[in-house]
Amino acid sequence: VGALLVPKSQVQEVLRALPPGALREGRRCTPWHGERDFAALHLSHDAASALGEGDALSAVGALVAERLASGGVLWAPGLRPLSAACRTPAEDEEFAAWRRVGGGGFRFVELFAGIED
Repeated sequence: VGALLVPKSQVQEVLRALPPGALREGRRCTPWHGERDFAALHLSHDAASALGEGDALSAVGALVAERLASGGVLWAPGLRPLSAACRTPAEDEEFAAWRRVGGGGFRFVELFAGIED
């Protein structure tokens, strides 16, 4: 799990340069609310694993590997499409509504793990 943080002006170029299968299925490109004006491109499990093991060339291709090496593109391991840093305002509101419903004070991970307050 992880994402490439790409300057918004370069997203289309980077998308074209990525090898087939490098991006995850479903939601692939999200906003990123960080210090820079970047977007997050979420990688497939295989590409994220290869990149995490230092094999950037096979994971993301030559152009993106060069930009990773130069710092023009950043690797954010563990960043998921619905991480707080990648959510839209509408998604933030939906998450807040889930927390308000029921008032049980649980998180969904606790619900599925069978943990109660």
